[in-house]
Amino acid sequence: EENEFINITANISGDVRFIHSQGAMASFAGAHLSVSNNKIVGTFSKSLSGGNVYLYHAAGNSSTGNSMIESGNDFSNITLTGTTLMRGWYNNEGVSAAGPEKSIVNNVFENWICGTTGTGTTNAIYCNWASGNSEVSKNRIYNITAPASLNGILSASEDADSLAFNGNSLIDLKSIGNGYEIAMFKFSGISADINIINTFARGFGAVGSPSRYDGISLPFILPTYENIYVYYNTIYLDVSSTNTNFSTNGIYFASSTNPDECRLFLRNNIIVNVSQPNGTGVSSAFGRTGVSLANFDPSSNNN
Repeated sequence: EENEFINITANISGDVRFIHSQGAMASFAGAHLSVSNNKIVGTFSKSLSGGNVYLYHAAGNSSTGNSMIESGNDFSNITLTGTTLMRGWYNNEGVSAAGPEKSIVNNVFENWICGTTGTGTTNAIYCNWASGNSEVSKNRIYNITAPASLNGILSASEDADSLAFNGNSLIDLKSIGNGYEIAMFKFSGISADINIINTFARGFGAVGSPSRYDGISLPFILPTYENIYVYYNTIYLDVSSTNTNFSTNGIYFASSTNPDECRLFLRNNIIVNVSQPNGTGVSSAFGRTGVSLANFDPSSNNN
């Protein structure tokens, strides 16, 4: 905790890991791992192309019955070169679908240029294998430019009792690559009730050349009976792309003919999308993968 990384230039082509978690917590050991109040002071740059950059890297085989808290970290003012891939705050700790309970809160990630020619997906926060009552909340992600696909927060393969995403701020994400996708929030492979609350997401101006730009993206259906609660979020999109075909969605959701699969409750949200589509693209406040509304809960209202 409370480490400072002061004005660093890494003259290497390989990986950089600011903080690396080693080892594993045994099942129901009651262990607690805290990674908090670490920051870049000044700037960080990587002058040679290649490799990955991890702000935090946790990928051990820790099991459920343990906890991780990651709070108060500030990793800002980062410039990467060439094909270097920004992997961001990367918490992949867990065994299959049974990892520790995770709390990733009150962190700041701002002012990144994440390489110029890479093709891998950039994530500011990546959370996987969470259990219990986990949350990714009150994080600020601002002014990030990637060479290819970009996610502000990516949550995948979770098997928690519930997942809370409360009070995150995501502003000004861009991709300079041609035909890639940007999502401020993206969820995939989740087997848990999800609460997405009080998000502020804003995209504006020229965002490079992506083919799609989503505020909240829920594009995958699992054969599960979980609920997705999207309440009191504010999403404003006014973006343009040089891609031939360009679509934008305030919220993008996987529709299903099964009313119990990933049922969506959408209430009290403000979604404004005044973006200009290109070619065959569309701009929508609420986009779906199909025509069925079976898993769109009829109590959804006041949006």
